[in-house]
Amino acid sequence: MRTALPSFLCQFIHEDDLAPWVQQLPNLEGASRVDAAVAIAWHLRQRNCVRALELVQEALDLMGKTTLAAQELRRYTARIYLIQAEVKILFADLDEAARYLQSAARIFEGLQDPLGMGDTHYLKATLGLDQGSLLEALASLETAGLQYALTPDVDRRNACLARHLTYDAFRDANEASLKVRELFPQDFVCPAGVRAWIASAQANAAALTDDMANATGSYIEAFDAAMVSGQVRQALVVVNNAGESFSKLGDLDTALAWSERALPIAHAAGWPTSVGMTLMQAGNVMRLLGRFDESRKYLQDALGVLIALSESRNYELVLGGLGELELDTENFDEALRWFGLLEEKVKVHMEPDQVIWAWRGQASALSALGQPVAALGKAAMALDQARQYGNREAEVQVLRAFAQTHLLHALPPPPELVATTAALHYLQLAIDVAATIDGYVLPPDLLQQRAHAFAASGDFKAAFAQSQLYIAARERVHAQETQKRAQAVQVQAQVQRAQAEAEHHRQLASSSRETAATLEVLGPIGREVTGSLNAEEVFETLHRHVHALLDATSFGVYLMDADQTTMTSAFGRELGVDLPQRTIAMNNPTSRFARCARER
Repeated sequence: MRTALPSFLCQFIHEDDLAPWVQQLPNLEGASRVDAAVAIAWHLRQRNCVRALELVQEALDLMGKTTLAAQELRRYTARIYLIQAEVKILFADLDEAARYLQSAARIFEGLQDPLGMGDTHYLKATLGLDQGSLLEALASLETAGLQYALTPDVDRRNACLARHLTYDAFRDANEASLKVRELFPQDFVCPAGVRAWIASAQANAAALTDDMANATGSYIEAFDAAMVSGQVRQALVVVNNAGESFSKLGDLDTALAWSERALPIAHAAGWPTSVGMTLMQAGNVMRLLGRFDESRKYLQDALGVLIALSESRNYELVLGGLGELELDTENFDEALRWFGLLEEKVKVHMEPDQVIWAWRGQASALSALGQPVAALGKAAMALDQARQYGNREAEVQVLRAFAQTHLLHALPPPPELVATTAALHYLQLAIDVAATIDGYVLPPDLLQQRAHAFAASGDFKAAFAQSQLYIAARERVHAQETQKRAQAVQVQAQVQRAQAEAEHHRQLASSSRETAATLEVLGPIGREVTGSLNAEEVFETLHRHVHALLDATSFGVYLMDADQTTMTSAFGRELGVDLPQRTIAMNNPTSRFARCARER
Protein backbone atom coordinates (compact mmCIF):
# COMPACT_ATOMS: atom_id res chain seq x y z
CA MET A 1 0.00 0.00 0.00
CA ARG A 2 1.43 3.40 -1.00
CA THR A 3 1.73 6.05 1.69
CA ALA A 4 -0.72 8.94 1.82
CA LEU A 5 2.14 11.43 2.09
CA PRO A 6 1.14 14.56 0.11
CA SER A 7 4.46 14.39 -1.72
CA PHE A 8 5.15 17.63 -3.63
CA LEU A 9 1.71 19.18 -3.44
CA CYS A 10 3.31 21.64 -1.00
CA GLN A 11 6.25 23.84 -1.90
CA PHE A 12 6.88 24.62 1.78
CA ILE A 13 5.53 22.82 4.83
CA HIS A 14 5.23 23.82 8.47
CA GLU A 15 7.76 22.06 10.70
CA ASP A 16 4.98 20.60 12.87
CA ASP A 17 3.34 19.03 9.81
CA LEU A 18 6.61 17.49 8.67
CA ALA A 19 7.40 15.68 11.94
CA PRO A 20 4.77 12.87 11.60
CA TRP A 21 6.12 11.88 8.17
CA VAL A 22 9.67 11.77 9.46
CA GLN A 23 8.47 9.47 12.27
CA GLN A 24 6.58 7.29 9.79
CA LEU A 25 9.54 6.77 7.43
CA PRO A 26 11.16 3.77 9.27
CA ASN A 27 7.92 1.78 8.90
CA LEU A 28 7.72 2.15 5.11
CA GLU A 29 9.09 -0.07 2.36
CA GLY A 30 9.36 -0.17 -1.42
CA ALA A 31 7.54 2.47 -3.45
CA SER A 32 6.01 4.04 -0.33
CA ARG A 33 9.48 4.57 1.11
CA VAL A 34 10.64 6.22 -2.12
CA ASP A 35 7.58 8.53 -1.92
CA ALA A 36 8.40 9.48 1.64
CA ALA A 37 12.18 9.73 1.26
CA VAL A 38 12.04 12.13 -1.70
CA ALA A 39 9.20 14.19 -0.24
CA ILE A 40 10.90 14.55 3.16
CA ALA A 41 14.20 15.40 1.44
CA TRP A 42 12.33 18.07 -0.52
CA HIS A 43 11.11 19.67 2.72
CA LEU A 44 14.50 19.30 4.43
CA ARG A 45 16.43 20.88 1.55
CA GLN A 46 17.12 24.02 3.60
CA ARG A 47 16.33 22.74 7.08
CA ASN A 48 19.02 20.04 6.97
CA CYS A 49 20.98 19.74 3.72
CA VAL A 50 23.02 16.73 4.86
CA ARG A 51 19.97 14.69 5.82
CA ALA A 52 18.17 15.73 2.63
CA LEU A 53 21.04 14.38 0.51
CA GLU A 54 21.14 11.16 2.54
CA LEU A 55 17.45 10.61 1.81
CA VAL A 56 18.01 11.43 -1.86
CA GLN A 57 20.71 8.76 -2.06
CA GLU A 58 18.48 6.24 -0.30
CA ALA A 59 15.67 6.98 -2.75
CA LEU A 60 18.01 6.56 -5.72
CA ASP A 61 19.16 3.19 -4.37
CA LEU A 62 15.55 2.05 -3.92
CA MET A 63 14.11 3.35 -7.18
CA GLY A 64 15.63 0.59 -9.29
CA LYS A 65 14.28 -2.11 -6.95
CA THR A 66 10.63 -0.99 -6.85
CA THR A 67 7.64 -1.45 -9.14
CA LEU A 68 7.38 2.28 -9.87
CA ALA A 69 6.30 3.09 -13.41
CA ALA A 70 8.84 4.69 -15.76
CA GLN A 71 6.99 8.03 -15.68
CA GLU A 72 7.02 8.11 -11.88
CA LEU A 73 10.72 7.28 -11.83
CA ARG A 74 11.44 10.18 -14.17
CA ARG A 75 9.39 12.58 -12.05
CA TYR A 76 11.23 11.49 -8.88
CA THR A 77 14.57 11.83 -10.68
CA ALA A 78 13.72 15.40 -11.73
CA ARG A 79 12.63 16.28 -8.20
CA ILE A 80 15.90 14.89 -6.86
CA TYR A 81 17.79 17.09 -9.35
CA LEU A 82 15.97 20.12 -7.90
CA ILE A 83 16.94 19.16 -4.36
CA GLN A 84 20.56 18.68 -5.41
CA ALA A 85 20.52 21.98 -7.34
CA GLU A 86 19.24 23.91 -4.34
CA VAL A 87 21.91 22.45 -2.07
CA LYS A 88 24.56 23.34 -4.66
CA ILE A 89 23.27 26.94 -4.78
CA LEU A 90 23.32 27.18 -0.99
CA PHE A 91 26.95 26.06 -0.95
CA ALA A 92 27.86 28.40 -3.84
CA ASP A 93 28.56 25.71 -6.47
CA LEU A 94 26.59 27.63 -9.07
CA ASP A 95 27.86 25.90 -12.23
CA GLU A 96 26.90 22.46 -10.91
CA ALA A 97 23.55 23.84 -9.73
CA ALA A 98 22.85 25.14 -13.25
CA ARG A 99 23.54 21.67 -14.69
CA TYR A 100 21.12 20.02 -12.26
CA LEU A 101 18.47 22.61 -13.10
CA GLN A 102 18.89 21.99 -16.83
CA SER A 103 18.49 18.24 -16.28
CA ALA A 104 15.36 18.75 -14.16
CA ALA A 105 13.86 21.13 -16.73
CA ARG A 106 14.34 18.62 -19.57
CA ILE A 107 12.55 15.87 -17.64
CA PHE A 108 9.67 18.04 -16.40
CA GLU A 109 9.19 19.47 -19.87
CA GLY A 110 9.10 15.97 -21.35
CA LEU A 111 6.51 14.96 -18.75
CA GLN A 112 4.52 18.15 -19.44
CA ASP A 113 4.56 18.77 -15.68
CA PRO A 114 3.82 22.49 -15.06
CA LEU A 115 4.27 22.18 -11.29
CA GLY A 116 7.76 20.74 -11.75
CA MET A 117 8.60 23.36 -14.38
CA GLY A 118 7.36 26.10 -12.06
CA ASP A 119 9.54 24.84 -9.21
CA THR A 120 12.53 24.70 -11.56
CA HIS A 121 12.16 28.33 -12.64
CA TYR A 122 11.40 29.39 -9.05
CA LEU A 123 14.80 27.98 -8.06
CA LYS A 124 16.46 29.49 -11.16
CA ALA A 125 15.51 32.88 -9.69
CA THR A 126 17.74 32.14 -6.70
CA LEU A 127 20.56 31.14 -9.03
CA GLY A 128 20.12 34.40 -10.95
CA LEU A 129 20.41 36.43 -7.76
CA ASP A 130 23.64 34.68 -6.75
CA GLN A 131 25.02 35.24 -10.24
CA GLY A 132 24.41 38.97 -9.78
CA SER A 133 21.43 39.47 -12.08
CA LEU A 134 18.20 40.74 -10.55
CA LEU A 135 16.66 40.93 -14.03
CA GLU A 136 17.26 37.22 -14.64
CA ALA A 137 15.77 36.43 -11.24
CA LEU A 138 12.63 38.42 -12.03
CA ALA A 139 12.32 36.81 -15.48
CA SER A 140 12.58 33.34 -13.90
CA LEU A 141 9.85 34.21 -11.38
CA GLU A 142 7.60 35.42 -14.19
CA THR A 143 8.06 32.11 -16.00
CA ALA A 144 7.45 30.17 -12.77
CA GLY A 145 4.23 32.11 -12.24
CA LEU A 146 2.99 31.23 -15.73
CA GLN A 147 3.67 27.54 -15.06
CA TYR A 148 1.96 27.63 -11.65
CA ALA A 149 -1.08 29.23 -13.29
CA LEU A 150 -1.56 25.92 -15.14
CA THR A 151 -1.91 24.06 -11.81
CA PRO A 152 -4.49 24.22 -8.99
CA ASP A 153 -1.73 25.19 -6.53
CA VAL A 154 -2.83 28.62 -5.26
CA ASP A 155 -0.16 28.74 -2.55
CA ARG A 156 2.66 28.32 -5.06
CA ARG A 157 1.22 31.09 -7.24
CA ASN A 158 0.89 33.45 -4.28
CA ALA A 159 4.39 32.72 -2.98
CA CYS A 160 5.84 33.35 -6.45
CA LEU A 161 3.91 36.60 -6.87
CA ALA A 162 4.88 37.86 -3.40
CA ARG A 163 8.52 36.98 -4.02
CA HIS A 164 8.43 38.92 -7.29
CA LEU A 165 7.05 41.94 -5.41
CA THR A 166 9.80 41.56 -2.81
CA TYR A 167 12.38 42.18 -5.55
CA ASP A 168 10.21 44.71 -7.45
CA ALA A 169 10.48 46.97 -4.42
CA PHE A 170 14.14 47.61 -5.30
CA ARG A 171 13.02 49.15 -8.59
CA ASP A 172 9.85 50.98 -7.50
CA ALA A 173 9.02 50.71 -3.81
CA ASN A 174 5.81 52.74 -3.99
CA GLU A 175 4.37 50.68 -6.84
CA ALA A 176 5.34 47.44 -5.08
CA SER A 177 3.67 48.63 -1.88
CA LEU A 178 0.42 49.39 -3.72
CA LYS A 179 0.42 45.95 -5.36
CA VAL A 180 1.08 44.16 -2.08
CA ARG A 181 -1.88 45.91 -0.42
CA GLU A 182 -4.10 45.21 -3.42
CA LEU A 183 -3.23 41.53 -3.84
CA PHE A 184 -2.67 40.60 -0.19
CA PRO A 185 -4.97 42.65 2.08
CA GLN A 186 -4.49 42.64 5.84
CA ASP A 187 -6.99 39.81 6.41
CA PHE A 188 -5.45 37.59 3.71
CA VAL A 189 -5.22 34.00 4.99
CA CYS A 190 -2.34 31.82 3.83
CA PRO A 191 0.17 29.26 5.16
CA ALA A 192 3.48 30.34 6.69
CA GLY A 193 5.41 29.55 3.50
CA VAL A 194 3.45 32.21 1.59
CA ARG A 195 3.26 34.61 4.54
CA ALA A 196 7.07 34.73 4.65
CA TRP A 197 7.17 36.31 1.17
CA ILE A 198 4.19 38.61 1.64
CA ALA A 199 5.80 40.02 4.80
CA SER A 200 9.15 40.30 2.96
CA ALA A 201 7.51 42.34 0.18
CA GLN A 202 5.75 44.57 2.72
CA ALA A 203 9.02 45.06 4.60
CA ASN A 204 11.12 45.94 1.53
CA ALA A 205 8.52 48.41 0.28
CA ALA A 206 8.33 50.07 3.71
CA ALA A 207 12.12 50.17 4.17
CA LEU A 208 12.73 51.69 0.75
CA THR A 209 10.19 54.46 1.46
CA ASP A 210 11.79 55.19 4.86
CA ASP A 211 8.94 53.69 6.92
CA MET A 212 11.36 51.85 9.16
CA ALA A 213 8.95 51.03 12.01
CA ASN A 214 6.60 49.06 9.72
CA ALA A 215 9.57 47.62 7.85
CA THR A 216 11.08 46.24 11.05
CA GLY A 217 7.85 44.59 12.19
CA SER A 218 7.31 43.02 8.77
CA TYR A 219 10.89 41.75 8.55
CA ILE A 220 10.50 40.00 11.91
CA GLU A 221 7.14 38.54 10.83
CA ALA A 222 8.83 37.29 7.65
CA PHE A 223 11.67 35.77 9.70
CA ASP A 224 9.31 33.77 11.93
CA ALA A 225 7.23 32.55 8.98
CA ALA A 226 10.29 31.62 6.92
CA MET A 227 11.86 29.63 9.76
CA VAL A 228 8.80 27.47 10.51
CA SER A 229 8.22 26.83 6.79
CA GLY A 230 11.79 25.68 6.14
CA GLN A 231 12.94 28.73 4.13
CA VAL A 232 16.07 29.25 6.18
CA ARG A 233 17.92 31.25 3.52
CA GLN A 234 15.15 33.85 3.31
CA ALA A 235 14.89 33.88 7.10
CA LEU A 236 18.54 34.94 7.26
CA VAL A 237 17.99 37.63 4.62
CA VAL A 238 15.13 39.23 6.54
CA VAL A 239 16.69 38.90 9.99
CA ASN A 240 19.69 40.86 8.70
CA ASN A 241 17.33 43.41 7.18
CA ALA A 242 15.57 43.68 10.55
CA GLY A 243 18.91 44.52 12.13
CA GLU A 244 19.54 47.20 9.51
CA SER A 245 16.05 48.64 10.14
CA PHE A 246 16.73 48.91 13.86
CA SER A 247 19.98 50.70 12.96
CA LYS A 248 18.02 53.28 10.97
CA LEU A 249 15.63 53.66 13.89
CA GLY A 250 18.64 54.61 16.00
CA ASP A 251 18.48 51.48 18.16
CA LEU A 252 21.96 50.10 17.49
CA ASP A 253 21.91 47.81 20.53
CA THR A 254 18.85 45.96 19.22
CA ALA A 255 20.36 45.96 15.71
CA LEU A 256 23.43 44.26 17.12
CA ALA A 257 21.26 41.78 19.04
CA TRP A 258 19.51 40.74 15.82
CA SER A 259 22.86 40.37 14.07
CA GLU A 260 24.05 38.16 16.90
CA ARG A 261 20.86 36.13 16.57
CA ALA A 262 21.47 35.61 12.87
CA LEU A 263 25.15 34.61 13.13
CA PRO A 264 24.70 31.18 14.82
CA ILE A 265 21.91 30.24 12.39
CA ALA A 266 24.09 31.19 9.43
CA HIS A 267 27.18 29.42 10.77
CA ALA A 268 25.13 26.28 11.53
CA ALA A 269 23.91 26.23 7.92
CA GLY A 270 27.40 26.94 6.56
CA TRP A 271 26.14 28.55 3.34
CA PRO A 272 28.56 31.17 1.97
CA THR A 273 25.87 33.66 0.89
CA SER A 274 24.10 33.59 4.24
CA VAL A 275 27.25 33.59 6.36
CA GLY A 276 28.78 36.42 4.33
CA MET A 277 25.63 38.51 4.41
CA THR A 278 25.29 38.06 8.18
CA LEU A 279 28.93 38.97 8.81
CA MET A 280 28.48 42.04 6.60
CA GLN A 281 25.45 43.24 8.58
CA ALA A 282 27.30 42.76 11.86
CA GLY A 283 30.23 44.73 10.42
CA ASN A 284 27.98 47.59 9.34
CA VAL A 285 26.41 47.81 12.81
CA MET A 286 29.86 47.82 14.41
CA ARG A 287 30.88 50.70 12.12
CA LEU A 288 27.85 52.74 13.19
CA LEU A 289 28.74 52.00 16.82
CA GLY A 290 32.24 53.35 16.18
CA ARG A 291 33.82 49.94 16.86
CA PHE A 292 35.94 50.16 13.73
CA ASP A 293 38.41 47.32 14.35
CA GLU A 294 35.57 44.86 14.95
CA SER A 295 33.75 46.23 11.91
CA ARG A 296 36.81 45.69 9.72
CA LYS A 297 37.22 42.11 11.00
CA TYR A 298 33.58 41.23 10.27
CA LEU A 299 33.63 42.81 6.79
CA GLN A 300 36.92 41.18 5.78
CA ASP A 301 35.65 37.81 7.01
CA ALA A 302 32.50 38.36 4.95
CA LEU A 303 34.59 39.10 1.86
CA GLY A 304 36.57 35.89 2.33
CA VAL A 305 33.41 33.81 2.71
CA LEU A 306 31.79 35.36 -0.38
CA ILE A 307 34.81 34.96 -2.68
CA ALA A 308 33.09 32.10 -4.51
CA LEU A 309 30.18 34.50 -5.18
CA SER A 310 32.24 37.45 -6.31
CA GLU A 311 29.70 38.32 -9.03
CA SER A 312 26.84 38.61 -6.54
CA ARG A 313 25.31 41.79 -5.16
CA ASN A 314 26.22 40.72 -1.62
CA TYR A 315 29.93 40.66 -2.52
CA GLU A 316 29.59 44.17 -3.97
CA LEU A 317 27.84 45.37 -0.80
CA VAL A 318 30.78 44.17 1.30
CA LEU A 319 33.24 46.05 -0.95
CA GLY A 320 31.19 49.21 -0.51
CA GLY A 321 30.93 48.65 3.23
CA LEU A 322 34.72 48.41 3.50
CA GLY A 323 35.02 51.61 1.47
CA GLU A 324 32.65 53.46 3.83
CA LEU A 325 34.58 52.14 6.84
CA GLU A 326 37.87 53.48 5.49
CA LEU A 327 36.29 56.87 4.73
CA ASP A 328 35.04 57.01 8.34
CA THR A 329 38.51 56.18 9.66
CA GLU A 330 40.21 58.56 7.16
CA ASN A 331 42.20 55.78 5.47
CA PHE A 332 41.54 57.39 2.11
CA ASP A 333 43.97 55.29 0.04
CA GLU A 334 42.23 52.14 1.25
CA ALA A 335 38.81 53.70 0.69
CA LEU A 336 39.78 54.50 -2.90
CA ARG A 337 40.96 50.92 -3.41
CA TRP A 338 37.73 49.38 -2.12
CA PHE A 339 35.48 51.69 -4.13
CA GLY A 340 37.64 51.01 -7.19
CA LEU A 341 37.11 47.27 -6.74
CA LEU A 342 33.38 47.92 -6.36
CA GLU A 343 33.39 49.84 -9.68
CA GLU A 344 35.13 46.95 -11.47
CA LYS A 345 32.41 44.57 -10.29
CA VAL A 346 29.32 46.68 -10.89
CA LYS A 347 30.22 48.14 -14.28
CA VAL A 348 29.61 44.69 -15.80
CA HIS A 349 25.87 44.83 -15.17
CA MET A 350 25.62 48.57 -14.33
CA GLU A 351 23.11 48.41 -11.46
CA PRO A 352 22.50 52.15 -10.98
CA ASP A 353 22.59 52.35 -7.17
CA GLN A 354 25.84 50.37 -6.95
CA VAL A 355 27.56 52.29 -9.76
CA ILE A 356 26.65 55.64 -8.18
CA TRP A 357 27.93 54.40 -4.81
CA ALA A 358 31.26 53.32 -6.33
CA TRP A 359 31.84 56.64 -8.12
CA ARG A 360 30.67 58.81 -5.21
CA GLY A 361 32.93 56.93 -2.81
CA GLN A 362 35.90 57.37 -5.13
CA ALA A 363 35.11 61.09 -5.48
CA SER A 364 35.19 61.53 -1.69
CA ALA A 365 38.46 59.60 -1.35
CA LEU A 366 40.16 61.38 -4.26
CA SER A 367 39.16 64.78 -2.91
CA ALA A 368 40.63 63.93 0.51
CA LEU A 369 43.83 62.70 -1.19
CA GLY A 370 44.37 66.05 -2.95
CA GLN A 371 43.19 65.02 -6.41
CA PRO A 372 40.27 67.43 -7.00
CA VAL A 373 40.14 67.13 -10.79
CA ALA A 374 39.88 63.34 -10.66
CA ALA A 375 37.35 63.65 -7.82
CA LEU A 376 35.13 65.98 -9.86
CA GLY A 377 35.37 63.59 -12.81
CA LYS A 378 34.01 60.68 -10.76
CA ALA A 379 31.38 62.92 -9.16
CA ALA A 380 30.20 64.08 -12.61
CA MET A 381 29.77 60.46 -13.73
CA ALA A 382 27.83 59.66 -10.56
CA LEU A 383 25.63 62.74 -11.01
CA ASP A 384 24.76 61.81 -14.61
CA GLN A 385 23.85 58.29 -13.51
CA ALA A 386 21.72 59.53 -10.59
CA ARG A 387 19.81 61.93 -12.83
CA GLN A 388 19.39 59.35 -15.59
CA TYR A 389 17.73 56.87 -13.24
CA GLY A 390 15.87 59.42 -11.11
CA ASN A 391 17.74 58.53 -7.92
CA ARG A 392 17.25 61.89 -6.21
CA GLU A 393 18.66 60.91 -2.82
CA ALA A 394 21.89 59.81 -4.53
CA GLU A 395 21.84 63.06 -6.51
CA VAL A 396 21.79 65.04 -3.23
CA GLN A 397 24.79 63.07 -1.93
CA VAL A 398 26.78 63.56 -5.16
CA LEU A 399 26.07 67.30 -5.28
CA ARG A 400 27.38 67.54 -1.74
CA ALA A 401 30.54 65.75 -2.87
CA PHE A 402 30.92 68.39 -5.64
CA ALA A 403 30.54 71.15 -3.07
CA GLN A 404 32.97 69.58 -0.62
CA THR A 405 35.66 69.18 -3.27
CA HIS A 406 35.34 72.84 -4.35
CA LEU A 407 35.31 73.97 -0.71
CA LEU A 408 38.28 71.83 0.32
CA HIS A 409 40.51 72.84 -2.58
CA ALA A 410 39.28 76.43 -3.17
CA LEU A 411 38.77 75.66 -6.86
CA PRO A 412 37.74 78.49 -9.20
CA PRO A 413 34.03 78.39 -10.07
CA PRO A 414 32.88 77.34 -13.53
CA PRO A 415 32.58 80.32 -15.97
CA GLU A 416 28.78 80.26 -15.87
CA LEU A 417 28.75 80.95 -12.10
CA VAL A 418 29.09 84.68 -11.44
CA ALA A 419 27.00 85.59 -8.42
CA THR A 420 28.04 82.75 -6.12
CA THR A 421 30.80 80.25 -5.36
CA ALA A 422 30.80 76.74 -6.79
CA ALA A 423 30.37 75.19 -3.33
CA LEU A 424 27.30 77.31 -2.57
CA HIS A 425 25.92 76.62 -6.03
CA TYR A 426 26.09 72.83 -5.65
CA LEU A 427 24.77 72.92 -2.08
CA GLN A 428 21.78 74.98 -3.22
CA LEU A 429 21.14 72.45 -5.99
CA ALA A 430 21.29 69.67 -3.39
CA ILE A 431 18.74 71.49 -1.21
CA ASP A 432 16.47 72.08 -4.23
CA VAL A 433 16.57 68.39 -5.18
CA ALA A 434 15.98 67.32 -1.56
CA ALA A 435 12.83 69.46 -1.48
CA THR A 436 11.32 67.31 -4.26
CA ILE A 437 11.68 64.06 -2.27
CA ASP A 438 8.57 63.17 -0.27
CA GLY A 439 9.36 62.72 3.40
CA TYR A 440 13.05 63.49 2.99
CA VAL A 441 14.58 65.16 6.06
CA LEU A 442 17.37 67.58 5.18
CA PRO A 443 20.51 66.38 7.03
CA PRO A 444 21.71 69.01 9.54
CA ASP A 445 25.31 68.53 8.41
CA LEU A 446 24.30 69.73 4.94
CA LEU A 447 23.32 73.06 6.56
CA GLN A 448 26.58 73.05 8.49
CA GLN A 449 28.45 72.41 5.24
CA ARG A 450 26.62 75.41 3.73
CA ALA A 451 27.59 77.59 6.70
CA HIS A 452 31.24 76.70 6.07
CA ALA A 453 30.81 77.56 2.39
CA PHE A 454 29.39 81.00 3.24
CA ALA A 455 32.30 81.60 5.64
CA ALA A 456 34.81 80.56 2.96
CA SER A 457 33.22 83.09 0.57
CA GLY A 458 33.59 85.87 3.17
CA ASP A 459 29.86 86.22 3.84
CA PHE A 460 30.04 85.78 7.63
CA LYS A 461 26.55 87.15 8.25
CA ALA A 462 25.05 84.44 6.03
CA ALA A 463 27.36 81.88 7.63
CA PHE A 464 26.06 82.81 11.09
CA ALA A 465 22.43 82.63 9.93
CA GLN A 466 23.08 79.24 8.34
CA SER A 467 24.73 77.95 11.51
CA GLN A 468 21.61 78.92 13.47
CA LEU A 469 19.51 76.92 11.00
CA TYR A 470 21.93 74.03 11.49
CA ILE A 471 21.45 74.11 15.28
CA ALA A 472 17.66 74.18 14.93
CA ALA A 473 17.74 71.34 12.40
CA ARG A 474 20.00 69.29 14.65
CA GLU A 475 17.54 69.67 17.51
CA ARG A 476 14.67 68.60 15.25
CA VAL A 477 16.60 65.56 14.09
CA HIS A 478 17.49 64.72 17.69
CA ALA A 479 13.76 64.79 18.54
CA GLN A 480 13.02 62.63 15.51
CA GLU A 481 15.73 60.16 16.51
CA THR A 482 14.21 59.96 20.00
CA GLN A 483 10.85 59.28 18.38
CA LYS A 484 12.42 56.61 16.19
CA ARG A 485 13.97 54.94 19.23
CA ALA A 486 10.53 54.98 20.86
CA GLN A 487 9.17 53.36 17.68
CA ALA A 488 11.89 50.73 17.94
CA VAL A 489 10.84 49.95 21.53
CA GLN A 490 7.21 49.77 20.39
CA VAL A 491 8.15 47.43 17.54
CA GLN A 492 10.05 45.22 19.99
CA ALA A 493 6.99 45.04 22.26
CA GLN A 494 4.71 44.23 19.31
CA VAL A 495 7.10 41.53 18.13
CA GLN A 496 7.27 39.96 21.59
CA ARG A 497 3.46 39.94 21.84
CA ALA A 498 3.13 38.43 18.39
CA GLN A 499 5.72 35.76 19.18
CA ALA A 500 3.99 34.94 22.47
CA GLU A 501 0.65 34.60 20.65
CA ALA A 502 2.25 32.44 17.97
CA GLU A 503 3.76 30.17 20.63
CA HIS A 504 0.39 29.93 22.38
CA HIS A 505 -1.33 28.94 19.12
CA ARG A 506 1.48 26.48 18.38
CA GLN A 507 0.98 24.82 21.77
CA LEU A 508 -2.78 24.69 21.21
CA ALA A 509 -2.25 23.09 17.81
CA SER A 510 0.23 20.63 19.28
CA SER A 511 -2.23 19.76 22.06
CA SER A 512 -4.98 19.27 19.48
CA ARG A 513 -2.77 16.94 17.45
CA GLU A 514 -1.86 14.97 20.58
CA THR A 515 -5.54 14.72 21.54
CA ALA A 516 -6.43 13.51 18.05
CA ALA A 517 -3.64 10.93 18.18
CA THR A 518 -4.84 9.75 21.59
CA LEU A 519 -8.41 9.38 20.32
CA GLU A 520 -7.13 7.40 17.34
CA VAL A 521 -5.56 4.93 19.79
CA LEU A 522 -8.50 4.85 22.21
CA GLY A 523 -11.00 4.06 19.44
CA PRO A 524 -9.60 0.57 18.63
CA ILE A 525 -9.08 -0.11 22.36
CA GLY A 526 -12.74 0.63 23.08
CA ARG A 527 -13.90 -1.58 20.22
CA GLU A 528 -11.73 -4.49 21.34
CA VAL A 529 -12.72 -4.14 25.01
CA THR A 530 -16.44 -4.03 24.26
CA GLY A 531 -16.04 -6.99 21.93
CA SER A 532 -15.06 -9.35 24.76
CA LEU A 533 -16.59 -10.30 28.10
CA ASN A 534 -13.50 -12.20 29.22
CA ALA A 535 -11.56 -10.19 31.85
CA GLU A 536 -8.18 -11.70 30.92
CA GLU A 537 -8.66 -10.74 27.26
CA VAL A 538 -9.65 -7.19 28.27
CA PHE A 539 -6.49 -6.87 30.39
CA GLU A 540 -4.33 -8.18 27.52
CA THR A 541 -5.94 -5.64 25.18
CA LEU A 542 -5.24 -2.77 27.54
CA HIS A 543 -1.64 -3.90 28.04
CA ARG A 544 -1.04 -4.25 24.29
CA HIS A 545 -2.22 -0.69 23.55
CA VAL A 546 -0.95 1.23 26.56
CA HIS A 547 2.51 1.79 25.06
CA ALA A 548 0.99 3.83 22.25
CA LEU A 549 -0.22 6.28 24.88
CA LEU A 550 2.42 6.15 27.61
CA ASP A 551 6.10 5.40 28.04
CA ALA A 552 5.38 2.64 30.59
CA THR A 553 7.70 -0.17 31.72
CA SER A 554 5.14 -1.97 33.93
CA PHE A 555 1.40 -2.50 33.77
CA GLY A 556 -0.92 -3.87 36.45
CA VAL A 557 -4.61 -4.28 37.23
CA TYR A 558 -5.86 -4.77 40.80
CA LEU A 559 -9.43 -5.73 41.76
CA MET A 560 -10.98 -4.86 45.13
CA ASP A 561 -11.72 -7.88 47.32
CA ALA A 562 -15.17 -8.56 48.77
CA ASP A 563 -14.19 -7.21 52.19
CA GLN A 564 -13.36 -3.81 50.58
CA THR A 565 -10.26 -3.58 52.81
CA THR A 566 -7.82 -5.30 50.44
CA MET A 567 -7.15 -5.52 46.71
CA THR A 568 -5.55 -8.37 44.74
CA SER A 569 -3.68 -8.21 41.43
CA ALA A 570 -5.63 -9.69 38.51
CA PHE A 571 -2.98 -8.90 35.85
CA GLY A 572 0.63 -7.74 36.06
CA ARG A 573 3.53 -7.53 33.60
CA GLU A 574 6.86 -5.68 33.73
CA LEU A 575 9.31 -5.53 30.82
CA GLY A 576 7.48 -8.46 29.25
CA VAL A 577 7.62 -10.68 32.38
CA ASP A 578 4.44 -11.73 34.25
CA LEU A 579 4.36 -10.50 37.85
CA PRO A 580 3.31 -12.78 40.75
CA GLN A 581 -0.11 -12.28 42.30
CA ARG A 582 -0.14 -10.15 45.46
CA THR A 583 -2.66 -8.61 47.86
CA ILE A 584 -2.42 -5.05 49.18
CA ALA A 585 -4.28 -3.45 52.05
CA MET A 586 -6.43 -0.52 50.97
CA ASN A 587 -4.90 1.66 53.65
CA ASN A 588 -1.32 0.87 52.58
CA PRO A 589 0.47 4.26 52.81
CA THR A 590 3.11 3.55 50.12
CA SER A 591 1.20 1.59 47.47
CA ARG A 592 0.24 3.69 44.44
CA PHE A 593 -2.42 1.13 43.52
CA ALA A 594 -4.05 1.56 46.95
CA ARG A 595 -3.83 5.31 46.71
CA CYS A 596 -5.50 5.28 43.26
CA ALA A 597 -8.34 3.21 44.62
CA ARG A 598 -8.79 5.31 47.76
CA GLU A 599 -8.82 8.60 45.85
CA ARG A 600 -10.89 7.14 43.01
